[in-house]
Amino acid sequence: MKLFVNIIGTIIFITFGSSYTLAQLHMPHVFSDHMVLQRDSRANIWGWSSAGSKVNIVGTWNTKDTISTITDHNGRWSTQIPTAQAGGPYTLTIQSIGQTIILKDILLGDIYLCSGQSNMEWGGNQNLPEIIAELPQANNPHIRLLQVNRIGSATPQENILNKWQSLNATSLKPFSAIGYFIAQKLNKETNVPIGIINSSWGGTAAEVWTAKEEIQKDSELLDN
Repeated sequence: MKLFVNIIGTIIFITFGSSYTLAQLHMPHVFSDHMVLQRDSRANIWGWSSAGSKVNIVGTWNTKDTISTITDHNGRWSTQIPTAQAGGPYTLTIQSIGQTIILKDILLGDIYLCSGQSNMEWGGNQNLPEIIAELPQANNPHIRLLQVNRIGSATPQENILNKWQSLNATSLKPFSAIGYFIAQKLNKETNVPIGIINSSWGGTAAEVWTAKEEIQKDSELLDN
C-alpha cells in the first residue's frame, strides 16, 4: 500500500487535543528532529506564537529563501515552505518574538502513510520473526519512522503526541513490519530518503478512517 503525502497538513491523524501558551513560539510535536519533508514540493508547516507577531522560517537547503508569515488573532500561524531535491541532513530554523526553534537532522525525500488494521499494525511487539531478525541491523540513516499513537478523536487535530525517530532497533520494534519493509525496498530502489508514517489500529472499522462528510453524502454508507 502506498500513499504519497505532502507532509503534514495533508493527512488527518488520529490524535489528541491540547492547550497552548500562545505567547510562546511552539509547534506541533510532529515537526521535530529527524523528520522528513516531501522533496520538490511546498510543505505545509504551522505553529503558535504571540498574536500579530512575525514568524521567519529558513531551511539550510536554501538559506537565501526566508519564508515569513504573521500570526492571526489567536496566535496561530501557517505557511508553506518550498523544498528541494532529495537530500540532507538539513536544519530548519523558526524565529519569532526573540525566540528560536531549531529542528535538526531533517531529510528531504518521499513520505508514505501506512494505515489499516492488525495486519498493518503488527511488528516486533507481536514477535513477528521477520522483523525480529531485522532489528540488529536496523541502522539505515535514510529511513525515518513516525508512529502515531492509538488515540481517537471526533475531529481532525493539529497536534499529536509523537515525534519522528531515526531508525534503530528501539524505534523499529513497535513499528509496522509491513511499513518498514516497504520503506526499505523503496529506499534501495530509488536512493531517496523515505519517511514512513504508521497510523494503524487493529480491529477498527473502515468508517473510522473515512471523512464524516463522505459518509453523510453516500446513502448506502449512511444506512449501514
